Amino acid sequence: MSVPKECGTNLIEDAPLAPGTCYTATSDGDKAALIKVEVITMTGNGKLTITGSTSAEAREDIKNTYNYLRANERSILAQVHSLQRLDVTVQVTALIGAGVNKCIGAAVFAAIVSSVFGRNLKSALGVIGNIIIGGAIERTLNFNDSMSTLSENGVKTVLVPMYNLAEMSTLPAAILGKTDIPFYSNTQILIQNMI
Repeated sequence: MSVPKECGTNLIEDAPLAPGTCYTATSDGDKAALIKVEVITMTGNGKLTITGSTSAEAREDIKNTYNYLRANERSILAQVHSLQRLDVTVQVTALIGAGVNKCIGAAVFAAIVSSVFGRNLKSALGVIGNIIIGGAIERTLNFNDSMSTLSENGVKTVLVPMYNLAEMSTLPAAILGKTDIPFYSNTQILIQNMI
């Protein structure tokens, strides 16, 4: 008689994330959602396809992030990679919670860059915050809810906008004890910390 293998309760495994995969969390103040972002890039003509999310705000965040990357691809993606020659598909899935809210741009950015370069992201990585079309970083709304959702589901490192630094003191000790929290103030620092 065999004994079934025990599985952990974490939805996010402590292993390097596949290229194009990133986790984030959103909250509308009442309900938090754990979000998986998956990006596939393939040779094409610069088409962006968004699937899985019907939220107008989330779709706008994805488009703004994509347009920022496209406008700055020489400095971010290097000369050998161009979004003009790639079709990008962004799949957004709510693993827990009612749906996807706004403030997912930074996770989408990480997933696109990871997919373009074919590089794994850090093990059990979550990214919160948003990137507006000009490249400025926006703070995460409902910071504690987002951090709790990620930490409770297996994320070990959460990249957080510098603008949320003042809210660190409000996080429960249990989250601080098991989660590494590097801060980023621009997309270059975000890239340095995600791989």
